[in-house]
Amino acid sequence: MASMRVHELAKEFDMSSGDLLDRLKEMKIPAKSHASMLNDAYVDKIRKNLEPEIRARAGALEAEEAAAPAAPTVSEVYESFLQELGAEKARISDEEVRARVEKLERHTRQIAAWLKQHPGKEAGGRRFSGYYLPTVLKLLRTYNEVALHAGESSVASGIQQEIGGILDTIDRAFVTLHDGLLQDTALNVSAEISALETVLAQDGLVQDGLAGQ
Repeated sequence: MASMRVHELAKEFDMSSGDLLDRLKEMKIPAKSHASMLNDAYVDKIRKNLEPEIRARAGALEAEEAAAPAAPTVSEVYESFLQELGAEKARISDEEVRARVEKLERHTRQIAAWLKQHPGKEAGGRRFSGYYLPTVLKLLRTYNEVALHAGESSVASGIQQEIGGILDTIDRAFVTLHDGLLQDTALNVSAEISALETVLAQDGLVQDGLAGQ
C-alpha cells in the first residue's frame, strides 16, 4: 500500500479535502493541508473508518435515485400533448379555428415522429416540447374558457380573435422547425454520399467524374 496525499484520498472518497481534514482531526491523524502526505498505516486506518460510511451513503443515493419517478420519454410527452390538443380542438365550434388547430396537430405529429426516430437529436426539440407545446395548450384552453362569453363580451371576443390569429403564426413556426430538423438529415446524407464517392474513386470502382451520375 502506497502513501497518499490528503487530496488524493479525498478524491477516492468523493469528498472535499477540507471535509477529509476534519475527519482526520477527529481520528487524531496529523495533517495540515490538502497536500499533507499520509503514510501507509494512516491510509489503511482512514479507509477502514470511512469506507463503511461511504458505502452506506452511496447505497442511500442509489435507493433515492431508484425511487425517483422516471422522466417521461419523448413519445410520452408528445402523446400527452396530442391527447390534450385533441380534447381542446373538440370543444372549438369555429370551423376555421378548428382547421388551424388540425394543421398544428398534423405538424406536431411530424416533428414528434422525427424526434422519436432520432433520439440523439432531442436537444433540438427541447424548446418545442418544453415551451411551445405547453403554451399552445394554454392558449387553446383560454380560447375555450372565454367561449361562453364571446357572444356578449367584446373582451372575450377579442381574446378569441387574438388567439385564433396567432395559430397560423405558430403553425408556420412548426413547419420551419420541421424543415430545420430535416435539413440536418439532408446534410448528413450529403456527407455520407460524398465520402462514399471518394472511397469508390480511390478504389478504382468508378471513373473520375462519374460518381453520383
